[in-house]
Amino acid sequence: PRASTASLRAAYTLLTTVRGSPLVYYGDEIAMPGGGDPDNRREFPGGWPGDPRDAFEASGRTAEEEEVFSHLRRLLHLRRDFAPLRQGPMLILAAGEEYWAYARALDGQAAVVALNTDASPVTIEAPVDPIGLADGTTLGDRLGSGVALSVEGGVLKVTLAPMSSAVFTAP
Repeated sequence: PRASTASLRAAYTLLTTVRGSPLVYYGDEIAMPGGGDPDNRREFPGGWPGDPRDAFEASGRTAEEEEVFSHLRRLLHLRRDFAPLRQGPMLILAAGEEYWAYARALDGQAAVVALNTDASPVTIEAPVDPIGLADGTTLGDRLGSGVALSVEGGVLKVTLAPMSSAVFTAP
């Protein structure tokens, strides 16, 4: 069965924020389907004169393709611009059956990444000692969800929507 775009976006959040170099196989950036060989990868839509559509351009992508493409582009730009996501050690903050929160910290900057793969909302609470966030700190989601993470009593708290992910940093 084909993964949902929500689960694919969460997978990209993980892939681009954990240690190591992310690898995106062509077509995955637009959630292009495929299966077992010989259907393992179809021809990318567009790029040649006469193609009925050109997914290299936003105007040629479906809404679902654009949703995945934009999410991945935002993550890659964030990784490029925010050094802790490329070089900082990874610190596990909280983990459960359907959620995970970790931080990447470097030179006084930190990103907190949170993922919820459950079909229900989840509230994650975790001590911030490993990353030293002060009480009263509020971090915004750089992926544009509008969700905020707050720190009180040495504990971060954030509620994530079903099948969602977020990357929290200081503004």
